[in-house]
Amino acid sequence: MSTAVASRGPRVLALALFALSLGMVAFALVSLVIPGTDALPKRPTLLTVLIVTCVLLSYPLVGTLVAIRRPENPIGWLFVVLGLGFTVGYFSTEYIGRAQISGWPLPGVALVGWIGNWSLPAIIGIAFAWIPLLFPTGHLPGRRWQIVAWTLAITMALGITSIALRPGPLDTSNFGDLANPFAAPGLAGLLGAVDAVYDPAIAILGLICVGSLFVRFRSSSAVERQQIKWLMLATASFIVTLGAAIITQGEAAFLVALLAAASIPVSAGVAILRYRLWDIDRLVSRTIGWAVVTVMLAGMFAALVVALQAVLAPVTNENTLAVAASTLVAFALFQPLRRRVQRAVDRRFDRARYDGQRTVQAFGGRLRRETDLAYAAGALQATARDAVHPTSAGVWLRGDGR
Repeated sequence: MSTAVASRGPRVLALALFALSLGMVAFALVSLVIPGTDALPKRPTLLTVLIVTCVLLSYPLVGTLVAIRRPENPIGWLFVVLGLGFTVGYFSTEYIGRAQISGWPLPGVALVGWIGNWSLPAIIGIAFAWIPLLFPTGHLPGRRWQIVAWTLAITMALGITSIALRPGPLDTSNFGDLANPFAAPGLAGLLGAVDAVYDPAIAILGLICVGSLFVRFRSSSAVERQQIKWLMLATASFIVTLGAAIITQGEAAFLVALLAAASIPVSAGVAILRYRLWDIDRLVSRTIGWAVVTVMLAGMFAALVVALQAVLAPVTNENTLAVAASTLVAFALFQPLRRRVQRAVDRRFDRARYDGQRTVQAFGGRLRRETDLAYAAGALQATARDAVHPTSAGVWLRGDGR
């Protein structure tokens, strides 16, 4: 009975934390649709709210699933806490706004603002330091990394304590002055010194922790490398889309960046739970292949339109014929160009599948010339391991009836 209770404990805790995140998001959503919303400043559109909600809930949802399936791995719990921090920031803004502007008699407004005030450094430390440092096994890459872990823990504790005890109004109060209920004016000088060194210290530690992923990748097994690839692909997608959004300053680009942010916990969950783990190489190669083909065809289309306009403009006095001819040429070149580019990309980024296909073809040629069943059975298992990386393999040979 004690074993059953102990095994049920992590599941109950993970579900309780997820329910807390879900409740805070539900409050924020209800607050957006009830009367009095227009009085609150900077109200987002419905589409933005839906996307932000999906992004916020992706972190605690994936973290809960991983914590239930792999309770010994702290990565799932880190995503649960990370999602809780995101939803606290979302919830506290609506909660404080409704209390101070709409006049709702909500209890503990200062306490909610205080929690939301110091949740940001916790989010930054978990997202940019702890998760890269412990991913995917939940353990440090080596004993020498213990000093990094201890330094990170002490730095985060000092930074969170400094923000929690800082005198003055809370940073999350966008609707007027909201004093810190736990301010320590006597420690103002010490807390200011901690604030001055916290940001550069956490930035340096974050870079070191991100570098630990590359160190782990070089010395890890094949399975761990696939897991790290999933997280790296999602993170790279988020960085690229966020950079494009910052450059273009377009609302649609920022929404795409938000969706890319939701792919980070999903990829981490896929990696840790090992669901279709080996598909990452194919996903990377297909993404790169389509991107290269798109860029090449776009450049070719633009060049053809300009060239044909220069040739046909004196005759037709219109651009329609040049655009139509360029479109037909690009359409005709799409499939041959895609096959050639994809084959070249597969050789570089999906080498396992490319080599697996060659291994299967070579085995088929040997099998046509081989008569020894024992050798053929062993070769079949070896080929299956090299080609598709199964968790187990066996060969069944039908007897001759004797």
